[in-house]
Amino acid sequence: MPGHEFYTRPFENAIDANLSDTVNLTRGVCRSLWVGGGGLLKVTMKNGDVATFYGVSTGEIRISVLRVWASVTTCTHIVALY
Repeated sequence: MPGHEFYTRPFENAIDANLSDTVNLTRGVCRSLWVGGGGLLKVTMKNGDVATFYGVSTGEIRISVLRVWASVTTCTHIVALY
């Protein structure tokens, strides 16, 4: 498990998240997501668990994600932060 600095240091990279039901994020597991427009967010977590978050608001979501699903996700302008 990463140390405390993993969660507190500034992000070094960002890329628009590719929403897909079959393809993982382009650069692999991200440290966090930025959501530009709220809604539903279905993701595959770093450990492989799949979860749907309801009522997601605009802003940063501190979850390590491998995939952002296209079929259920209604959030918009999602950016993967590394």
